[in-house]
Amino acid sequence: KLFKENASRKAYRVLYDFMAEHEIDLKSRTILVTHLLQDERIAEAGDILVNTQIDQNPELRELKARWYVARGENNMALHTLRNNLPILEDYPEYYALLASYYQRFGFSGKAAEVYDLLVQFDNESANWWAGLAIALDSSKRYKDAENAYKRALETPSLNSELITYIENRLSLLTKK
Repeated sequence: KLFKENASRKAYRVLYDFMAEHEIDLKSRTILVTHLLQDERIAEAGDILVNTQIDQNPELRELKARWYVARGENNMALHTLRNNLPILEDYPEYYALLASYYQRFGFSGKAAEVYDLLVQFDNESANWWAGLAIALDSSKRYKDAENAYKRALETPSLNSELITYIENRLSLLTKK
């Protein structure tokens, strides 16, 4: 509530005080690290993440991966996300982050595998279809990419920049 009211100094103080009294409360750590990363207070976020047991907490593993990326440690980010994968049905956004990091860091084949799992879970996500298409395209699986691009365009809620990109890629792929 304090963060929403733009009283972030007070919010940070309340969270730090609460954590000092409750060593095992992961929710407060999740909230605190989320805001620290948003405010680009990378070192402070790291202090909490390296001193918190995150193995059984997907939200904190996701935040630690984001922290690693902010520090330029992309392989550690991937390692953190791959370690102890949660159940897809419970944490689809976790898998979406993993897929996007695979793609971003040059592992398009792995990205395609994860995006494929995501679209099997929910075939109505335009972003996941677009992610799958881009990963397949990067993996030189052009026919599969073409089909996924078409599916992304058929799915509502695709943003206009992505529509333009997909239409351009499709026009190139259909000429091959």
